[in-house]
Amino acid sequence: MGALFYRLNRHFVGDISFSRWIQIVLLVPAVIALIGRPNGYWLIAGVLFALFIAFIVASYRWRQRNYVQFQRQEKPEIAPQPLTPADKLPIFASGLFSVEGKYADFTWLQGYFRTFATREHAVICLVQPSRFALLGSWAEKEIGMWYIFFKDDEVNRIDWGEIRFGDKQLPCVAVEHAVFIPKRGRFDRDKTLERTVYIACEDEADLRRILADLEYRRPEEAATQPLHQNGSGKLPHNTAEWKRIDG
Repeated sequence: MGALFYRLNRHFVGDISFSRWIQIVLLVPAVIALIGRPNGYWLIAGVLFALFIAFIVASYRWRQRNYVQFQRQEKPEIAPQPLTPADKLPIFASGLFSVEGKYADFTWLQGYFRTFATREHAVICLVQPSRFALLGSWAEKEIGMWYIFFKDDEVNRIDWGEIRFGDKQLPCVAVEHAVFIPKRGRFDRDKTLERTVYIACEDEADLRRILADLEYRRPEEAATQPLHQNGSGKLPHNTAEWKRIDG
């Protein structure tokens, strides 16, 4: 169900999402029934209102879970081992992404995991055009590269387990990390959020390498380099490397 609710929220007909259209289709007839009062109008309105509320609650609950089901398991015993800056491991990621000051939650994006010499980790993913139920399409403004950056000292917790999204099920690491969001307007404030990024791999060996890298801590005297501000820029990647995944 999570995958269905995700697609309903992410695909639009005109400027309105499928999810919002469903709410309209349920709510408007209920109101009309109350106004027109046909035979059995209380039953008609009651059923439609109940479906309307149930849909909103279910949509909210799935959104709070990033539309995925994560089952925590015992973490494998792996010796911490850093990735090299040249390593680029294929993943499917879910979490709070950003690019050029914009932030958005995405689920099951195809991409890569990298760690730079600075020990800054990067989740680099591509939002691709897709259609849903023939009429719905992904918002064009969201299509392109999106990123998650976090450093070792921003990681609060790492869990190993299995993730399910629709009919897809893969081994996964869940990384709880801090996200700093700078203020945008004059009256805004800087804020730091605690978010979880789910990193799944088709090859468990790749995921074990990611886990070993995440648990590695370098010596204090390691050289420092300028860090990427979360979502402040773009990294060059050949998007032809991604196989197409329809939403």
